[in-house]
Amino acid sequence: MVLAAWLARRVTATGSVWEGLTAALRELLERVPVVAPEDAAAAYSSLNLLIAHRTGLFALRQFSRNGIYYTLQARPGTPGSGAAWIVASEPTDEAKGWETLPPGELVWFARDGNVRTARVA
Repeated sequence: MVLAAWLARRVTATGSVWEGLTAALRELLERVPVVAPEDAAAAYSSLNLLIAHRTGLFALRQFSRNGIYYTLQARPGTPGSGAAWIVASEPTDEAKGWETLPPGELVWFARDGNVRTARVA
């Protein structure tokens, strides 16, 4: 809840969802390694983030260890399903086209079917 509120404030301050979210996530992921430098066990190990917005779906996969365990996968929606893209922690069906999202890359699956990416970590 705290992360969602912080991200919302940052996005509102910039006026652009894409630019605000990209900048906020870059700042967040730059700060994370110094949250608990004296206790490596307390440091985070992953962040899978999905944000639904009226313009589309934003997805981020980031981890510091166990990358095989922390995955987000996406595929284009089935024609006629009403979904431009489907995103899940693992494939939910046998359809072709599932791809693992690269770590540290914010992906915007826009409602019009376009995809935009930005490196945030």
